[in-house]
This record gives sequence, structure tokens and C-alpha cells, in this order.
Amino acid sequence: MSHDESSLGQHQTIIFDHVITNVGGYYNRHMGIFSSPVNGVYTFSWTLYCISDGYIYSEIVVNSNAAGAMYCDGQGALSLRHTTGVVVVEINLGDVVYIRTHPQDPVGGAIPSCSTYPSSFKGWKLY
Repeated sequence: MSHDESSLGQHQTIIFDHVITNVGGYYNRHMGIFSSPVNGVYTFSWTLYCISDGYIYSEIVVNSNAAGAMYCDGQGALSLRHTTGVVVVEINLGDVVYIRTHPQDPVGGAIPSCSTYPSSFKGWKLY
């Protein structure tokens, strides 16, 4: 993400707008969604930072189903905290994958992101 995100609520897609590598253009940086170009087994990883005394519950979603979840907790911290989630999933041509805030749990504070502490989303095909 190229900037801090402070306006997220429950059940919202987290948009990672700064793209370094996007072979084939299958990640949409405006919508925050990866569309699978082929069937295969993929690894996805996402890292989110949270502010001191902040927290965020997030999920990785394949189509409309949560495939993994993560909690970043900065409560009681003197500075930023971060957490990384990793999933390996089999997806099909045209499936969509994205990161969202949890549908029922609130977001406590902003998600910071800059070049020295980048909140990020990554994915690659294993086979």
C-alpha cells in the first residue's frame, strides 16, 4: 500500500495500490483483486501493520469464501506491530482472490503503510 488507510470498516476490501510486479496484469490495483489466469495451486501472503493500541482482523478471500484469517494486535505496544498471513490454495481460471477486513469484527485504528513499513499482498503460482 502506498499510504496509510484510516477509513476501513467491517467487510471491506483492502486495496494494495502500489504494484511492484504484476506479470500479465491479473492484479487490479484499483479494486484490490487478483483474477486467476489459469487453474493451479497458489501461495498468497499478506502483511498488515497496525498502530500502537490498534488492531485489525483480516481475511483472504477466494471468490466469496474466506480461505484464511489473521489478527494484528498493537494494543499495549509502544510502536507499530505487524502480522503476516500465508495460505496455499487451489484456484481455478477466473477465481478472484483479495484481502478484506473481517465481516463482523471492527477495525481499531489505521493500517499504516509506507516504504519502511509496507502493508502488502503477494501471490505466486506453485504449479
